[in-house]
Amino acid sequence: MKLPHFALCIWLGFASALASADPCVKVRQGESDACMRFSALEKRQAARYGLRLAAPFEANKQALLKHGWVLDRGGQADADSAPGNDHELSCGSGWDAVCQAAFTRGDLMLSLTLSGVNEGRPLVAVEVDKRHLPAAGLAKTLATPSFMVRIEANCPQAGVGCDDVRYRGTSKKTGKTITLSGKTSHSPCAGRSAPRGFQGYEFWNGQTCYRVLDDGRLSVLQSDKVLLEERGSWQ
Repeated sequence: MKLPHFALCIWLGFASALASADPCVKVRQGESDACMRFSALEKRQAARYGLRLAAPFEANKQALLKHGWVLDRGGQADADSAPGNDHELSCGSGWDAVCQAAFTRGDLMLSLTLSGVNEGRPLVAVEVDKRHLPAAGLAKTLATPSFMVRIEANCPQAGVGCDDVRYRGTSKKTGKTITLSGKTSHSPCAGRSAPRGFQGYEFWNGQTCYRVLDDGRLSVLQSDKVLLEERGSWQ
């Protein structure tokens, strides 16, 4: 039976939409699963670097390597890194855990956020930034139940005192990232000749204060209200 012209057009349009639809990256929504949705802007931004949102990590990695990007292994390895990936990923745990990987080219760094619970670890977010971490600086990652927090202190002796510290926190649930600038924090001097004790790092986003302490605690405060307090481990 031959389809009328208008019906054929509708069927072809429907088939085309199915073919171009994103693969389902499952996330927890209440008591059930849902598929992540990506905006046209997010897709265009990823495509600028040859990346495809919802595509497996291996496919996106090969696309980046083909265009001269280099995998940055510094600070990525942890105990939960995926077997077979040679510690390319730093992963959290839980229902909506995410993994992170970084690639560099020239003075640029691409930070990839991937689903840690979907097969193939599909890409869910991309962030590009200038590399500005001196060789004498410090970089480390704090993994808490809800966040992966990357700390970059751009001073030779960040534990003594540094006003150029960077915070990059990624939600394991949503994959969203926030980047803040801050400084090290220290306890008051015990005496005129006593050194100030290093406590951790402090960052501000408007009236909201983010504190990352040396003992692995992450706190988010607004005025006198504690919005979040979690303990994690340094990677």
